[in-house]
Amino acid sequence: RVCTTHGECVPGQYQSKPPSSTSDRHCTVLTTCSKSAQFESEAPQTAKDRVCSPLTTCKVGTYIDPSFVKDGTSDRACLPCDPDTNGFAKATNAAKCRAATACDVGEETKEAPTASSDRTCRKCEVPNTFQDVAGEEECKPTTECGAGEEETTQPTTKTDRKSVV
Repeated sequence: RVCTTHGECVPGQYQSKPPSSTSDRHCTVLTTCSKSAQFESEAPQTAKDRVCSPLTTCKVGTYIDPSFVKDGTSDRACLPCDPDTNGFAKATNAAKCRAATACDVGEETKEAPTASSDRTCRKCEVPNTFQDVAGEEECKPTTECGAGEEETTQPTTKTDRKSVV
């Protein structure tokens, strides 16, 4: 009987079965992590394949940390959106938070923005309220005509009532 030396695994392979007195070692190509969906959570070793894990999904109301690099070696980190500073995110894996919508002239906030939703606005209620400045939270009460005054201009959602003596 002639003995031979055992073969070696080449770079890009790992030993999937050790050699024995009757058989050579088995080498298998290392798993490749998908950089767009996975990261290497455990590095390969001589006798162990690398382990790929799915990237964390950033939930609605969060965004992907801008320092995250899709290089396949680290997991994605998520940061919270804040409607008072950086806005909101309605989708998963958002690249950034979006600034909340400002209400137009003649409108007020119906529902304030949250980390996961935009501001909703509603029209001011004529003849009781108006708003002549965009971006304000609440409509202003309209001015009432005083004793002896006559209304010259009716209020609208965007303008106050005008009156003269």
